[in-house]
Amino acid sequence: MNRFARHLLCPLLALFGLALGLQQTALAQTQIKTTGLYRCGPEGRELRDSPCPGKPDTAPSPLSFDQPQAAQAQAAKAQAQQQARQADQMEQARLRQEALDLQRNATPAGIDGLKGIAQAEPTASAPKSVAHKHPDKRKAPKAGKPAKPAKTAPGSK
Repeated sequence: MNRFARHLLCPLLALFGLALGLQQTALAQTQIKTTGLYRCGPEGRELRDSPCPGKPDTAPSPLSFDQPQAAQAQAAKAQAQQQARQADQMEQARLRQEALDLQRNATPAGIDGLKGIAQAEPTASAPKSVAHKHPDKRKAPKAGKPAKPAKTAPGSK
């Protein structure tokens, strides 16, 4: 298969997969269920599924909610399990790769980072003598230059 055909085939496969995903989403719509809800207490802030104790003759307010079908719940559980298995596989692959990287990087590198320490060239020569030599005598400080006389402006005394 030539390069052009591969570049054309990949987007077509992606569109086909997207179309299948949208079709399955359309088939797996949730069912809208309705139930009665009673508002009790001050300003109707207490919600109950049975009539209020002081007002048994009040009508319930409708409450609509999405109820997933059994097939949807089973598909969601299967997808969660599949994603958990995939996450475990990815974690194992990551741990294997990290162990391999640690094994490859076990030998320390030289300063330039490209050579190992055994192959690196010494950057400084060894000291000629270990004993530190002190100078015999310090030089006396030099005498300072004489200060220049201050210039006076013309016309001032």
